[in-house]
Amino acid sequence: LKPKRGRPYLWHVNGDLTDASPSNLEWRDVPQTRKGHRPRMLKMSENARRARLYSIWTRARQRCKNPAATQYEGYGGRGIEFDPSWDDFQTFYDWAVQAGFDDGLEIDRIDNDGPYSPENCRWVTKRENTNNRRNTLYVTAFGETKAVTYWGDDPRAVVSGKVIHSRIRAGWDAESAITVEPFKRGDSRERRAKRSAVRSGLQRAA
Repeated sequence: LKPKRGRPYLWHVNGDLTDASPSNLEWRDVPQTRKGHRPRMLKMSENARRARLYSIWTRARQRCKNPAATQYEGYGGRGIEFDPSWDDFQTFYDWAVQAGFDDGLEIDRIDNDGPYSPENCRWVTKRENTNNRRNTLYVTAFGETKAVTYWGDDPRAVVSGKVIHSRIRAGWDAESAITVEPFKRGDSRERRAKRSAVRSGLQRAA
């Protein structure tokens, strides 16, 4: 990418943009595109990996130990501890690498009421991390219970996880929230009648 005047270069690092110095990054080729252009991507070097892990380590310690930190109330303020052995960054770094840290993964506490510790932490995708939060909505339907975002991927779902979430909050029963299609122009009478029946039931329940 060419920079605008007075601005630094931006570099692609595993799909993200960064203004990090290219001296801390290593090149690797990626498959050729349809137009015959072969772009190049960057993967994290040892220095870049240490820098990202240091940032993760610092933020986690701040959340647990610094009352002035923005997120302290939801972590240290409610008893979430930071394992003393991790006060040494190198110890945390060694654990992270051994536990499978990779670019694009986030640190996640298995037990949301437990500490940041080797026994209670793992590396997961952003989506997995989102589904393991205290405010995650779990929905039971068809004899199964799972996070509402995963219901959006279910083959029985005709709407997205966000729509299912809003419907549940509005009082819909779980299976209707998942299987009732939204209003569309030209819908058949049967589909309109099904949605109307669901809404009528909600109004009577209210």
